[in-house]
Amino acid sequence: MTNELKSVLDNTYDLSYRPASGDTSYYCLDILYSTLGEGGKVQSVANWRGGFRRTVDGIDADGAVQETIVWQRSGRRERDAGSPFGDEWEPLGFFEGFTYPFSAEDDYPDFQPDYSGFPSDEAGWPLGWNALLMTVDAHVEFDYLRSRRHGAIDKLRTIGDTCVTPDSDHPYRLALPPMVDVPAFTKRNLRNTFEGLGKVNGAACAIIAFTMEVSPFQMSIGGTAFDCSSAFRGTISVNLADGSVEHGEFDEFVMGAAGPVYPRYEIRRIDEAAWQGGTFDLVF
Repeated sequence: MTNELKSVLDNTYDLSYRPASGDTSYYCLDILYSTLGEGGKVQSVANWRGGFRRTVDGIDADGAVQETIVWQRSGRRERDAGSPFGDEWEPLGFFEGFTYPFSAEDDYPDFQPDYSGFPSDEAGWPLGWNALLMTVDAHVEFDYLRSRRHGAIDKLRTIGDTCVTPDSDHPYRLALPPMVDVPAFTKRNLRNTFEGLGKVNGAACAIIAFTMEVSPFQMSIGGTAFDCSSAFRGTISVNLADGSVEHGEFDEFVMGAAGPVYPRYEIRRIDEAAWQGGTFDLVF
């Protein structure tokens, strides 16, 4: 082993989120929901996309970062398995400008965006629920797993370090009253691993891999309860300079109320011009 390689492998790294007060960054989140039919073949694909801005309002004495999140230019589109996506998007007007405070070091009950303006009746709840899930997926995986409270990021110091996260077997509630309730989503054996180093968007990054074993949960829609399960695995590229996200992705398999669904998630950093202009197309 060369001295240079040994130095990289033996070096210690700080992967915690360390921005400066006032820092502003921009991201695009894409979610693809593939509905599976007989033999696991894809029947249809729904794409949900949104851009969001995060501004650092301040940093607590214990290092917890306080931010304001603003979403804009969000929409959805669908296609059959054998067809490409068209150019037309259905905009989510109720989601435009959606704003809330956020800190990855808060506990789950402290994450309380005001979803009262989201469609939640019998006809419109799928739009509201999927938009709500965009806010959840942007933070619960890609932000919480980089925190001390949820991801034990302070324990990932050298390449190869791995740990079962504090979020393992820690149930939390997801709900869009009165139609949807997931009273206790629980992640079994949720594990973080510092897999290596790489360069993303020109920045030196740590690559964190995360996995969750099959985790049963119950979901209620319109008062009818369904037994479901979820399992996922993915990666987060963390900028070594300040612990911010450069890119993240994960695959999930959900046995849901309407049958099996295969969601894929991708988040990437974009520049302000892309966020303002809504030109952040992604290709899957």
